[in-house]
Amino acid sequence: MVRCEICQKEFKRITHFHTENMHGVTLAEYRELFPSTNLESVEYRKSQSESHLGQPAWNAGLNKYNDSRVEKYADSLAGREFTPEHCQRISEAKVGSCSMAGWNKGMKMEFSLARAEAISKALTGREITWGDKISITKKEQFKDPEFAKRMVANITAHASSKNPNIPEQMVMAILDACFPNQWKYVGNGGTEFGGLMPDFINIDGKKQLIEMFGDYWHRDENPQDRIDHFKQFGFSTLVIWERELKNPEKVEEKIVSFSSVETLHEPSHVEEEKVRHS
Repeated sequence: MVRCEICQKEFKRITHFHTENMHGVTLAEYRELFPSTNLESVEYRKSQSESHLGQPAWNAGLNKYNDSRVEKYADSLAGREFTPEHCQRISEAKVGSCSMAGWNKGMKMEFSLARAEAISKALTGREITWGDKISITKKEQFKDPEFAKRMVANITAHASSKNPNIPEQMVMAILDACFPNQWKYVGNGGTEFGGLMPDFINIDGKKQLIEMFGDYWHRDENPQDRIDHFKQFGFSTLVIWERELKNPEKVEEKIVSFSSVETLHEPSHVEEEKVRHS
């Protein structure tokens, strides 16, 4: 029950009928006089919630972009501030009801041509900086051994179902043709060294790895960092860039040269510069 701040009577819900007929003030004026008071009891909100169970939403089937009723409701919410208590109730009500992908999982996004053009225009020239912030934050978090351990375990669990992408499939084809039964694809989380998972590992007695670097995803990475990392575990590493696959013959020659080396393979800076600008 909620108590009227003026007459101290208790109600399930305080309405404008009570405030206007009994005290001569509108409900809006009552809210201004007593901003922290509740107008609806827990019992009332619960009964309202239960009465709507299984019922279709009031705006079901309405076009959310041009229906006047939807527009009117949206206007009524514009600039509205929710109390911390209200936000907390919404949060508690949604616990366990939202999947990882969010409320719109599986829904198809459809835009009219005009809306699509408006979105495109709004994003034109916009500088995206949140990606850099996330990257810096993650690098700091990975300095914590426990965090790194959890992340590696999570990545390994989800990577087990990962299939080789097209560049990896091209490298696999070269390996199968030139070195049958000598290399294994482990980019799906099958092998991990110090938190990093290589794409291919030699299974013919040599401690050698091959990494497939995508031109986009690895654009800001230095291949030598990956080579130095796996070197700590006694492995030599060959890095192949996606752009190199435009010339499969050269990639084949590169792998042949790498496989013939018995010691740790460390390409010179001159070689790396040729790869970057090829």
